Amino acid sequence: MAFKQVLYAPSEKDMNEKYNRLLQLTDAEESDRCTAYFSNLWESRHDWALALRSGLPLRGNNTNHYIEVAFHILKDCMFGRVLAFSLPQLIDFIGRCVL
Repeated sequence: MAFKQVLYAPSEKDMNEKYNRLLQLTDAEESDRCTAYFSNLWESRHDWALALRSGLPLRGNNTNHYIEVAFHILKDCMFGRVLAFSLPQLIDFIGRCVL
């Protein structure tokens, strides 16, 4: 849970504070492997920390999976959040939008 707080911290300052608190917890447990694991993760924080990814154009998605983002945009923007489409309706709707 402490690492999850680091992940979802709203600012870089808050993220650093929560990470230091996390390291204090792992020191208390006297687990060198755990501390080394979190240190390795910290080195790649620009890839996973939400505070450092806030400037990316992900349209509200916390992912870098382009297909997931594309389908999210397709469902929300084009289909108006309607989840039930048959295949003919889907083809007809997309065909009208493209043409």
